[in-house]
Amino acid sequence: MKHRINIVHSDEWDGVYVNDELIYQDYSIDPMELILRIKLKIPGSAKLNDLSVDEWYAEPEWISKVMLFPKNFEDVKLRF
Repeated sequence: MKHRINIVHSDEWDGVYVNDELIYQDYSIDPMELILRIKLKIPGSAKLNDLSVDEWYAEPEWISKVMLFPKNFEDVKLRF
């Protein structure tokens, strides 16, 4: 099964979504914390080929108003 990981950056805040659900947000992404949270969200073992990882940037004005990332990736206002 393919798992989608989206990493969203803003000026001071980062969020990580696995299969479009927020699993982690903080001022910076700690790689070990990220790996542990992904392992909790994706049970069993996943091969690297099973992961799709994309990076995005949140719209600065939007994130400054909402302050925290929403639970669902589809609700993030991205900067294009």
